[in-house]
Amino acid sequence: MSSHGKAGPLPELGVIGWPLQLTFSPPMQIAALRKAALDWRYEAMPVSPEELTGFISNAAATMRGFNVTIPHKSAVRIACSVVDDLASRCDAVNTVVCVRSQGRNRLEGHNTDGPGLLKALSLRTGFEPSGSSVLVLGAGGAAAGAAAALARCGSSTITIANRTEPRAAILVDKMRAMFPKTTWLCAALNEEAPCRPEACCARHHIDLVINCMPEEPSARLGRLLEAVCTNGPAFCDMSYSYGPTALLDVASDIGYRVVPGLEMLLWQGVYAFEIFTRRPAVVDAMRDALTAVAGEWWLKC
Repeated sequence: MSSHGKAGPLPELGVIGWPLQLTFSPPMQIAALRKAALDWRYEAMPVSPEELTGFISNAAATMRGFNVTIPHKSAVRIACSVVDDLASRCDAVNTVVCVRSQGRNRLEGHNTDGPGLLKALSLRTGFEPSGSSVLVLGAGGAAAGAAAALARCGSSTITIANRTEPRAAILVDKMRAMFPKTTWLCAALNEEAPCRPEACCARHHIDLVINCMPEEPSARLGRLLEAVCTNGPAFCDMSYSYGPTALLDVASDIGYRVVPGLEMLLWQGVYAFEIFTRRPAVVDAMRDALTAVAGEWWLKC
């Protein structure tokens, strides 16, 4: 049995996470591989934290690469011999290339979440990071990648709001050390006070809100979106499913310029494919594959 619970050899490419109950990466990447005439497999591979070390060892020896999602982005970054600038700054890897040279195996880590987010925001809303004030909901690997990408592109103020404020404070301290020109703030989002706009705004208007939390807990943050919605800010929900999330619906209804998570998934996947294969991705084929599995709703947001 392989580390991801299936008999037989590991595929050339795949995505790991735990419990990995929902991922649209395989159909999207398979469509791109077919267009590139590459006879490689791409599979979803549930890998528990306890299995991660064994999986990495096997993958480094046999796979071409793999994508990484919750909760492994930071742990995989540690296992990489080389990481790109963004992955280093945010301590999160979502795309890994397995390199074998002179009898040695090593992993090269990349973060395509940040570039994917920026591309999706630009295409859907025309958002420009320079000088912007951003509210990030969540403090995990996705939040770190988003915050680092925006700070690197010149966002002036970034607030990290999380259900446990100490975790937000840890991320803020890390980001402040990496990006001292950006003003970093943190705020709490908890059951007793899920809406604290005075802490989240901190005298700054908000140009962009990014949800990096799972769909179920973030669904309760509609009042927070209402409180910070001035001057038609942009909103991106990194969560995705077979239809719009509750928070995306709220944002759309109250005047945000919305970006569905599938748009960001598409572009981070485009960049990951090009890293894996060193070939240009056929974006239309990847978009069509996402639409086939998720429906057309996200194209019309």
